Amino acid sequence: MLSYIHDERDAAMNFTKLKQIFTCILVLCFFSNSAWASKGTVVRATDVRQKPFLDAPSQGQLSAGSVVDIQQHNGAWLLVKSATVQGWVKLLNVRPKASDAQANPAASGASSLAGMLTSGIKGNSVTTGIKGLTSDSLENKEPNYNDIDRIHLFTIDAALAEQTAKAALLKRVDVPSFASESDVKPEIAAAAAK
Repeated sequence: MLSYIHDERDAAMNFTKLKQIFTCILVLCFFSNSAWASKGTVVRATDVRQKPFLDAPSQGQLSAGSVVDIQQHNGAWLLVKSATVQGWVKLLNVRPKASDAQANPAASGASSLAGMLTSGIKGNSVTTGIKGLTSDSLENKEPNYNDIDRIHLFTIDAALAEQTAKAALLKRVDVPSFASESDVKPEIAAAAAK
């Protein structure tokens, strides 16, 4: 019975030590992101927003070439601070300076560690996509016959087309039309039949 209590105390002490170590790592991560802000350069004039949203109120503008302190990352947004304004800008409008990692390797390493522990990934990543478009919607595509029926609404008469082309300094090029279905390549005809 005595050995069982002794083992239980050891397990409790080991668990307490693990909690302390984990707490120290979290504190280090927190301070590494806030205390060692990296520098960046604004690559194009951009609005500075109050929050990381396109419809958030603007707090001002940063011109191209402005040097900023990058304080926080949030998806495709960066919290930056300049001499004149602080707020959120799009990630693609700021180029991080490589010299920060060389000037303070401890900050760089701690920041990388913090990023790995807090987000599960190392480094920045940017993704793009089309809302609502999935691989299933592409595989199970069906034509919208109502839109096909309305296509005539987008036609213009020959005189207006010629006038518009002349205004845009376009030159006429005659393209032969298909005389019959036999002029269409078989793979195109098969795709159109589906």
